[in-house]
Amino acid sequence: MLLQQQSEVLNLNKLSNRFFSQRLNNLRVEKNVSAREMSLALGQNESYINRIENGINYPSMQVFFNICEYFGITPEDFFNLNRD
Repeated sequence: MLLQQQSEVLNLNKLSNRFFSQRLNNLRVEKNVSAREMSLALGQNESYINRIENGINYPSMQVFFNICEYFGITPEDFFNLNRD
């Protein structure tokens, strides 16, 4: 039973990570900005956003808030697919 629960949590984590990466990519493309350009605008190295979109890294909470500010959205908006 415990092993099944751990497996379900891991699957949920993978879905959450995939959602985050895809959402970031969609917002970036919608804004018509390159991953490199966005990375540098956030004060990160040039491959930072690319690594997030490819599921290699994930931002700290502070950088996540900076990403939201960059897009002019709230953290709630980031996770809301029905936003206008």
